Amino acid sequence: MARDSFSFTVFGVDPAPQGSKKYVGTRRTAAGANIPLIVEASPKLPAWRKAVDDAVRQAMQDSGDLSKFEGAVKVEAVFYLTRKPSVKRDFPTVPPDVDKLARGLL
Repeated sequence: MARDSFSFTVFGVDPAPQGSKKYVGTRRTAAGANIPLIVEASPKLPAWRKAVDDAVRQAMQDSGDLSKFEGAVKVEAVFYLTRKPSVKRDFPTVPPDVDKLARGLL
């Protein structure tokens, strides 16, 4: 039986954006070809993705329903970002933008 809804919350890690990639050099393959090495520009992304993965797995176990979705999926996300004490504006006007946060989640 397919799942029809699912929700989870990630605590303890600020959401991280997935944005630009960064070139860090090349590596040579066994065949002698040079392969570019490209890494994610956001160093926080791996920790965020692991926290999301852990939260999803825990929520599935807690629900007792380990089934997956079939077909199209609609995703609704709410991101809470830590505000530095020095920030005085009401709404974020600097990166990360919601598009990059959504890419980091999905």
